[in-house]
Amino acid sequence: MEDQNCLTANGNIINAGLIGDGDGIDYVYYALADLSDVAHPVGIAADWRVTLHEFAGHGILWPHVGTGQFGFRTARVIVSR
Repeated sequence: MEDQNCLTANGNIINAGLIGDGDGIDYVYYALADLSDVAHPVGIAADWRVTLHEFAGHGILWPHVGTGQFGFRTARVIVSR
């Protein structure tokens, strides 16, 4: 079962997110970075790229456009080598 923040009840999920309040950041949440050893967990906030993505991406958008995402969706491109 997941809550409104896409975190499971036991917390064993790889995820991070930022929730805005319309004119800025309300809160940021972080879950795990790796599920292979939940007895000795490493939080995803330890990865600076994830924190940068949340604050410099979604966090900057909230006060400027009133949402954490742009109003359009871009296609994800997968490049194979």
